[in-house]
Amino acid sequence: MYQWLIGETASPESIINLNEFAVALAGFLISLQKINTDGAPKAGIHNFYRGRDISIYDAETRQAISILNNKIDVKLATEIWDKALTSSRQGFPVWVNRGYQYW
Repeated sequence: MYQWLIGETASPESIINLNEFAVALAGFLISLQKINTDGAPKAGIHNFYRGRDISIYDAETRQAISILNNKIDVKLATEIWDKALTSSRQGFPVWVNRGYQYW
């Protein structure tokens, strides 16, 4: 699935009932993750390595933390990132969707 669906972009102003929206979005993401990934494209440069271990973003993340040194708690951000690097995804491969964002 590499194409956009025609429709209205969700926003706090366009959503009448946030609870219903959250349930519908969760249902969509759960359904998406149930789709068989056999033969799916592997994580790579073409998809910004989505689905790969987050260590691929280590240098980029550390650079971003450094750039934000006057705006964030660098020590805390680095500790959080270091902790995240020790985690690993458990389970079988699933589809991921980056067509949604946090407002």
